Amino acid sequence: DEEGPAMPHPKSIGFAIDMAIHLIEQYGKLLAAAEAIEINAEECMDFDECTAMLIPMDDYHRLMEAIASAKGGA
Repeated sequence: DEEGPAMPHPKSIGFAIDMAIHLIEQYGKLLAAAEAIEINAEECMDFDECTAMLIPMDDYHRLMEAIASAKGGA
């Protein structure tokens, strides 16, 4: 009889599932914030090596909050 690989501890499995859910939620928040900016941008201005967009402040703050949360800041 070969035993094969050892089973992970149930707490480890639960932690991995919780982390996966958290990452999916963070991805959803980032995607929603980015889509709102894309939809609500009024004007794009091109300069030599950058582009400026006029976006509502609420959309900008939502994106910054989502980025901070994804980085573990909130």
